[in-house]
Amino acid sequence: KRGIKDVYLMRIEQLYPFPDVALIEEMRRFPDADVVWCQEEPKNMGAWSSIRDPLAECMEQMGRGGEAIRYAGRAAAASPATGSMKKHVIEQATLVDEAITLKPAAKRPAKKATPARNASPRKVPAKKPAAAKAAAKKK
Repeated sequence: KRGIKDVYLMRIEQLYPFPDVALIEEMRRFPDADVVWCQEEPKNMGAWSSIRDPLAECMEQMGRGGEAIRYAGRAAAASPATGSMKKHVIEQATLVDEAITLKPAAKRPAKKATPARNASPRKVPAKKPAAAKAAAKKK
């Protein structure tokens, strides 16, 4: 329908044991492709949370470690369904659009130096309670 000719959809049927060898073999066919995980379930209910790390490990084994793996799907929610067919249709169209429409890749920012583990946090003066403020104004 959209005339898009540069998107490859790969379906992962088995999540455990993770099919890393087969996945790497298939992904090597597209060395410069952006990787997008798409699911219909809300972010906190589908496979995203369990596939993100193994997928990143596969990318690392392919020499593509540190590349972003985009998520396209519904936002985290308490319920798997919206309860409204109209809203469901809109969400479905949005997640499909996000999955197959790539935005221009943003330049990756340089990594910021992380503070040492034992570094003390910056101290911020505590705020006075409201009652103490009111008493200080009366003086």
